[in-house]
Amino acid sequence: MKADEFEKFLAAPDSETRFWNQPHIQRLLAPAVLAGTGAALPSSQTPQGYVKAIERAVNVLDGVERELVEEVRSAGQEVATALDALDSRIAALARDADPASGISSRRCGYRWPT
Repeated sequence: MKADEFEKFLAAPDSETRFWNQPHIQRLLAPAVLAGTGAALPSSQTPQGYVKAIERAVNVLDGVERELVEEVRSAGQEVATALDALDSRIAALARDADPASGISSRRCGYRWPT
């Protein structure tokens, strides 16, 4: 991908269908495994699963794309770590909640991590 196309790839609005419908852009967006690389969509749709998928993509890229995706991986890891901490905090609050308060994990819509 040319540098100007890469910049547009990062900034193009969804409504710009002419850009997004180009065959070489569609291939980039396809949820297919990159032949022989192991890079694919996450095996589990969890924050850590997405970070691992991004790590696999870093390993098959080079140059500017690799640097940018490494930044994405780093930010993704920070988000995943923060979400893990929040899940732990929510679990602790639910565990320590006074049953008489009427607050329960079911009532607040929280789904326990598995």
